[in-house]
Amino acid sequence: MKNLMLSFAIFFLMGSFASAQNITGTWKRTSIILAKNDGSKSDMFQSQLKSMPCAATITYTYAPGGQVTIDAGDCTNMKKMLEAMNGKTTWRQRGNKITINSGDEKFPIQIYNVSFEGSTMIWLFNYTDNPKTPNPTQAKSMTIVYKR
Repeated sequence: MKNLMLSFAIFFLMGSFASAQNITGTWKRTSIILAKNDGSKSDMFQSQLKSMPCAATITYTYAPGGQVTIDAGDCTNMKKMLEAMNGKTTWRQRGNKITINSGDEKFPIQIYNVSFEGSTMIWLFNYTDNPKTPNPTQAKSMTIVYKR
């Protein structure tokens, strides 16, 4: 009976880990929704596109080893800066939690909740869960949407 229970427990745990989706791969950002405490929302990505249209073509690659690379090929004037900004960035996923470390002590580690809807990946950043992150807009949360 003990062996049967142990086998069931191992099978259950393996199934739980196997069903979790992973962020590994190349993605394009499609929106950054900032939700304020008063309930208002704004898409910061749409604002960014007005001054930097090439942002729509930037790809973010999350490699299996935890490295993050950005290909900002269409942003010729800002390519080196954008790619260098993430040169030391690493990621780690545990279940539905993503930890992003910029590799720069000036910027705190950030923790996101991640979910998936088909070929869409959604990161939710709650400022209360990340108290060391500067919050000049006094926002409640930020939702970043990526598409494959």
